[in-house]
Amino acid sequence: MREYLATYIDKDYKAFHKKLVFTKYEILGIHSKLLKDYVKNLQKGHKAVFDIKSNNTI
Repeated sequence: MREYLATYIDKDYKAFHKKLVFTKYEILGIHSKLLKDYVKNLQKGHKAVFDIKSNNTI
């Protein structure tokens, strides 16, 4: 799953949030909209990984 999410990392978004959020955990820099869409599709019980950008299963 981490490799899949790594394809959606936004470097500028990550750098911006690193300045705002102080945590011991790594900040990936993925927009929350993409994460929400990913989780919704997981909850629906899709067996295939859902491609959020093009709305196609891969």
